[in-house]
Amino acid sequence: MPYEEMDGFPEERWTRERGTEIVTQYPLPWADRRTFVPPAKAGLIVASKSIKGVGRLSGVEVEGVIYAVYERALVEVTYIVPPEEEVTPGGIAAGWTFDKSWGMDVIQTGPRMQWRKGSGTSPDEFIEQGCPVLVPMCEWTVTHLEQTTYPAAAFKACMGRINNAIYQGVAKGHMLCLAPGVRGSIGDKAKMDVTFKFLERPYDWRKKFNDKTGTWDWVMTGKAPWTSGEPDGDGLCAYDLADFSALGVTTVPAGQ
Repeated sequence: MPYEEMDGFPEERWTRERGTEIVTQYPLPWADRRTFVPPAKAGLIVASKSIKGVGRLSGVEVEGVIYAVYERALVEVTYIVPPEEEVTPGGIAAGWTFDKSWGMDVIQTGPRMQWRKGSGTSPDEFIEQGCPVLVPMCEWTVTHLEQTTYPAAAFKACMGRINNAIYQGVAKGHMLCLAPGVRGSIGDKAKMDVTFKFLERPYDWRKKFNDKTGTWDWVMTGKAPWTSGEPDGDGLCAYDLADFSALGVTTVPAGQ
């Protein structure tokens, strides 16, 4: 019967240093080759370990196959400097990208134009009523790259709803979950890019600007009685609350 080397032991290599890589060979009894734990080296980690049999060769038959057994084992260990944690230039975790785009929403108060009939020396004219209110907005786009699945249930639970607690540093009710997106290929090794979109504003999405008082007031749907204070998740407002943490989005840098 033919001899077969268990694990296909690689050829012997000399002990050497190569830049920050150190290769060290350790002679061991053949029986200890599996349980050998390489000694630690300061500032380095084990990158690979190989075993070569040396000395007189004999054989052990297992289920009709004779496996090689040597007198001693030569274990070769390669040490390297630990790689730095991969972080993208934006400071976000590896495998993620993000984009924040700022803009302004214009809220027109009162009727935009009104006809005024003149008298005497005053001509007929259109006059503008009220004034626009500018509301800063920030649209978030966060993408998880090369995934094999996506959180479909969380998409349905959060889309069109607002955050029920502080999320990514944004106050409760100030972040609206927009329609997400998934783009990928089909096949055994298909990978997808999963995109999450949010719209942030400095005022609670359950509030509307009251041009009569100049304040932001709760928007009621009239589904149930309400007196004052925050209508917290009772179906009174146009936007329902949701737990955005279920989406599994990584932490996005807040900036300075």
